[in-house]
Amino acid sequence: MASFGDAYIPTPAQKGAPQGKLIADPTLFPAIRRDEEVIDVLHGVNIPDPYRWLEDPDSEETKSFVDAQNALSTSFFDQCQTRSKFKSLFEQLYNYERYGLVFRKGNRYYYSHNTGLQAQNVIYTLNSLEDPEPKLFIDPNTLSEDGTVALMQYAFSDDGNYVAMATSSGGSDWRTVTVSKINQETGERTELADVLQHVKFTSLSWTHDNLGFFYNSYTPPSTTDAGTETDKNQNQQLRYHIVGQDQSKDATVLAIPEQPDWMIGSSISHDGKHLILSVSAGCEPTNRLWIVNLEKDIPRNSDSALDFSKLDFHTGSARLPLVKVIDNFNASWDYIGSNEDTGEWVLQTNLNAPRYKLVHGAIATIASSSSSSSSSSEISPESWAELIPEHPKDVLQWASRLKGDFMVCCYMKDVKSSLQLRKFSTGEIIKELQLPGIGSVGGFSGSRKFSEFFFSFTGFTEPGAQYRVEDPENPTPVLFRRVSVKFQPEEFETKQVFVPSKNDGTLVPMFLIHRNGKEFTNGDQKDTSPVLLYGYGGFNISLEPSFSISRMCWLLAYDGVMAIANLRGGGEYGTTWRDDGSRSKKQNVFDDFISCAEYLHDQKISNPSTLAIQGGSNGGLLVAACINQRPDLFQVGLAQVGVLDGLRFKRFTIGHAWCNDYGDVDIEDEFEWILKWSPLHNVTVPVQGTEGSTKQYPAILLTTGSHDDRVVPLHTHKFLAQLQYVLGNGSGLQSNPLLARVEVRAGHGAGKPTKKIIEETSDMLSFTAEVIGAEWKYNGPLKICEEEEEDAGKAAA
Repeated sequence: MASFGDAYIPTPAQKGAPQGKLIADPTLFPAIRRDEEVIDVLHGVNIPDPYRWLEDPDSEETKSFVDAQNALSTSFFDQCQTRSKFKSLFEQLYNYERYGLVFRKGNRYYYSHNTGLQAQNVIYTLNSLEDPEPKLFIDPNTLSEDGTVALMQYAFSDDGNYVAMATSSGGSDWRTVTVSKINQETGERTELADVLQHVKFTSLSWTHDNLGFFYNSYTPPSTTDAGTETDKNQNQQLRYHIVGQDQSKDATVLAIPEQPDWMIGSSISHDGKHLILSVSAGCEPTNRLWIVNLEKDIPRNSDSALDFSKLDFHTGSARLPLVKVIDNFNASWDYIGSNEDTGEWVLQTNLNAPRYKLVHGAIATIASSSSSSSSSSEISPESWAELIPEHPKDVLQWASRLKGDFMVCCYMKDVKSSLQLRKFSTGEIIKELQLPGIGSVGGFSGSRKFSEFFFSFTGFTEPGAQYRVEDPENPTPVLFRRVSVKFQPEEFETKQVFVPSKNDGTLVPMFLIHRNGKEFTNGDQKDTSPVLLYGYGGFNISLEPSFSISRMCWLLAYDGVMAIANLRGGGEYGTTWRDDGSRSKKQNVFDDFISCAEYLHDQKISNPSTLAIQGGSNGGLLVAACINQRPDLFQVGLAQVGVLDGLRFKRFTIGHAWCNDYGDVDIEDEFEWILKWSPLHNVTVPVQGTEGSTKQYPAILLTTGSHDDRVVPLHTHKFLAQLQYVLGNGSGLQSNPLLARVEVRAGHGAGKPTKKIIEETSDMLSFTAEVIGAEWKYNGPLKICEEEEEDAGKAAA
């Protein structure tokens, strides 16, 4: 660490990256203005920030920067010899019929469907599973001409007669909520006049009178084009909307201005009597648990709807009668269900149980707020009895209540799913439900109202199968629907290995997916079989087996290999695994990923000239940090929508919520953790080059979207500018490309239309193959459209 008043000087990597097959002239990188006068002094250390001006997304200078970088990257994509073929193959493979998991609401069933290349999935409804004619419920493709308005979430009223639907425009996290009435006999949907704006990171929780729902809102964004702003998201409010009422009349049920970064999740107890509030202070798996007795403590208006007007946080004469059941952030608490016979609640928690457990107790013994005056309960769930104890190794991911004395529990065993049917009253196992192989339970639908339930199973080579259990008394899963694809998934295999992490020997799981019987000779530099290593390692998120057409296209097109690393920081082994890759221990994540790369080299699966690494969001940070630390291991780095400015992320949109994972730069000790790995601040020329190469970085392709208001584009812009300056214009040593691809009207990823997915993926993976020098291996039928052939001809000319 620098002395007081000194500028921070990063430690350079000892060895640079190999030279790829796609050459960049560093003098052609766009000239980017550096403002050397912008220097922050953080805890006595001078931190230059010469590209601070790129934080303004609306300035003409930033727009010119984006245009110049997109033009540069396009000029390199045009040189990729397999780009047209890859795009055609990817489009062919992507064009398969897909179904979302069927679910039941009221008297009807619903599911999503995509014929193959539709921009957004379409929702259909059935009056029974035997209904031969599904009825169109809503087609989001009609909501915009370019397919960039997406249906992001929906919530049905308890009786199934209404639905609240939240849409997003251009990939932004902002939502617009509308309400529709449903004719349960015919499935007809009638959109009402209700429109809710400025909704973000929201719950949609209907009260059981079916007259209204709770939702979350923020102060309106500062720009007219919502999603392009960088304003900090603070002071989230919980509001209640009565159907048919203008939003301006919606009461603010709860706000916590003294804690502006806290967020409020809501749900309704199964008996409809309680509003359950889950209050969080970031992305750490902990929350406070507060409840409101809707039946006893909330009055009703003349139309019998809940009336919060006198309890409105801003204008009311009284405060919400809260009971703060858990009023600390020592653990997570999630409501699973209520036992009608005993009045007990069942909660899932990680209190003294990093792999989670279920506890149960009588919520009725917690005094009504009218007598407790918002004080913490005397009988806390922290002392409740265990219903299902913590498993000694496996992680209890979730539990779901069914009708009668049944619940379904999903465990994760070494990153593979296990499904159990248990008694709700005792936790006793009734049956372990057989799953077809290495994979994950990708979806589940069931509720306290019905005995039947559905679940979906997916794997790296399993495109998706849905199963139905009609009666828990005879719990045999029956195949309900299976997806068919335009290649033979059985021609590929999945293996799981465990890699010792380099510093402490922790065993890190990694999946390998490749053609059956593939022999690895990548110790030979002449072998060009490309390997793509993917990682995330953060926010308690587990990388479970899932099907991806882009990955399968990589395997088919280049006879490639996919490697999926389950790094610390994720949730694969519970909160201890997560904690070992967070905050002061963030370096463990990079060490795990680097160790996985070294394993691939040691086992002759890859070598530095054939290995590409990829990650998005926190995974984009992972890729960039590992390139800074060990550029000699990689030929290509793909960092998508990455968190790349570790010292300023908390200043923008929802970045403050990430301090639980990264640390808080305003605290000196935590600032020192972050500064050591922050990608933007650790770009340096390696000490020496590799054989036949200069002191340079791998080829790097960064991607972001103009409407990414989760990880705002300035992270990508500033990091790219620093890369091109330090390694390109500043040193002239970089001949591997350093590029960015900025998508217009796209966000962090969710809701991206099919066409944009195909174009972005084709650019990324054909670029990767070109740099590695991977040969085209797919010999099946391939139709290249005339437009693509013309583009290919221009590129060749």
